[in-house]
Amino acid sequence: MSSRPTTPEELEQLKSELARTQIRSTLNLTPVRNVSGDLARLLGEHLRALLGMFYAPVVCRRANVAVTEFVTNVLTNASSDGELRVELFVDGGALVVEVSNRVDGAQYQDVARRVAQINDSTDVKALLRETIKYRRARQLEGGLGLLRLASENRFSLSVRRDGDIMTMRAEHVLEAK
Repeated sequence: MSSRPTTPEELEQLKSELARTQIRSTLNLTPVRNVSGDLARLLGEHLRALLGMFYAPVVCRRANVAVTEFVTNVLTNASSDGELRVELFVDGGALVVEVSNRVDGAQYQDVARRVAQINDSTDVKALLRETIKYRRARQLEGGLGLLRLASENRFSLSVRRDGDIMTMRAEHVLEAK
């Protein structure tokens, strides 16, 4: 006998129960110099697959994008002796991704300035378009990831610092079903 729901009502009940599932996943890695391969993509896809057991595909895609972006930034900018902490939390109300790493004052100020620019913008999509034009005209690569998280994936961004550890946070409020 199958335990799978068979009626539309049973399917809706299952969706409702799954959407209340709480998931917390944490990874600590040090030193980052030992990373060989595309860790950002691997973590993003792993968490996407895990969330896919409980949440709608759009939630899973957003988690993948945030994890991949944050981890890529850390691996690109961290010292080889640095550390990386990735935490994902999702429940019925919000998807939260936090990534922490060791930074110096200048690195923190640069990220904090970018996050403030995004958060202070009244039109993040227009800011993204303007930034793309600016960077293209100067043949600059990259620099759009945080903007895309806010503009295309509707994440609220924040950054904090505790000593020499910076934590980036992306939070997306889930729509009530």
